[in-house]
Amino acid sequence: MHVNLARILMIVSYSANALMTGRPLTAERFQMRIWTMRRTEHA
Repeated sequence: MHVNLARILMIVSYSANALMTGRPLTAERFQMRIWTMRRTEHA
């Protein structure tokens, strides 16, 4: 649980940073990687 929460916080901060710096492509790429990780975790 704690690990998941920390990961989510990291994702949120990373997304915010990417948006502020103006790097939507990087954010999307990171999100895709997170989605794949989530899929593997659920499966």
